[in-house]
Amino acid sequence: MAKYRINDQAEISLVADNVFDRRCYPNNLDMTHYGEPRSVFTSVRYQF
Repeated sequence: MAKYRINDQAEISLVADNVFDRRCYPNNLDMTHYGEPRSVFTSVRYQF
């Protein structure tokens, strides 16, 4: 997560999940499964 405050009223935020799209290995190592798919969310917030 990254957040940048533009001024006292506005800010931009960025949230990234599974950026490198890595595999996940359970404890027994017999099965390989993929984690959550890569996702990125952005938002702009402005307060009056």
